Amino acid sequence: MSQDITAVLLQAQSMDMVQRKAAEATLKAAEESNFALFLFALIAEMQNAAKPATARILAGLLLKNSLTAKDAARAQVHPVRRSLRAA
Repeated sequence: MSQDITAVLLQAQSMDMVQRKAAEATLKAAEESNFALFLFALIAEMQNAAKPATARILAGLLLKNSLTAKDAARAQVHPVRRSLRAA
């Protein structure tokens, strides 16, 4: 991600809807452009105890939701999701 993931995760939780929507769009674009790098960035965020707890929690939720989509169509988007669903 070109932008600091911590800042984007914190902005995604903002009360300001303009800021929140922009952060959500940034996260979605990062997920769609390079799924593996997106997952790596989320894992790195989660494991860093120096990062804000709210950013780490959201990173964990996004990681879980990225890998275990309930929507079958969304789960088929990435090979990692397909392989997890088959297991």
